[in-house]
Amino acid sequence: DPDYAPLPDVLEEMKQLRPLFTSGTRLIDRDATWERITAALPGASLAHFACHGDFFPRRLADSGLLLQDRWLTIRDISGMSLGAMELAVLHSCWGASAAILPGGTQVGLPFALIDRGVQCVIASLWDVGASTSIRLVSETYAGAAESGAAGALAEVQRRWSEDAPMVDWAGFTVYKGAVPPRCWVRRLLVGLAALRHLYSRAA
Repeated sequence: DPDYAPLPDVLEEMKQLRPLFTSGTRLIDRDATWERITAALPGASLAHFACHGDFFPRRLADSGLLLQDRWLTIRDISGMSLGAMELAVLHSCWGASAAILPGGTQVGLPFALIDRGVQCVIASLWDVGASTSIRLVSETYAGAAESGAAGALAEVQRRWSEDAPMVDWAGFTVYKGAVPPRCWVRRLLVGLAALRHLYSRAA
């Protein structure tokens, strides 16, 4: 899609994450097509997306992740069975964006994945620099075997809170079935993200 710039850091991200996994299917660049990814997802226990994402408030079902040849949308995900998946990591812009409909229903990528059976989703509420987010995700994966993805992320964030800027780590959020992020925490973080966005535009 010409509206979205290339992501040169994706290959470096895959290179750094590769030693953490001894098996699995890696779909990078031209191999990351809609057909191949949608075929692989139902049987996968882990999915890591490093790509562009977007959120369309007026076309919620079209929000999603930009693959090599087309979008993987909320509409697409709603037709999948993903009960075998223990963890999905969305390393993309707008990966955690959501709309709240009347009645409190939340629509967004993490909620679509959870609804189709994914046990845990990690996504960021705002854009974080590539090298920083790669390091945080790598540390989370490294600790997940011992304490689970949610516990590992919490421990990484605790360590980083001691000396790293809040914007580098606080936006990463865990979503689990029947355990949505606390509403007031989400609103606080979304507010911080909005302020950061306004500040960056003013500068």
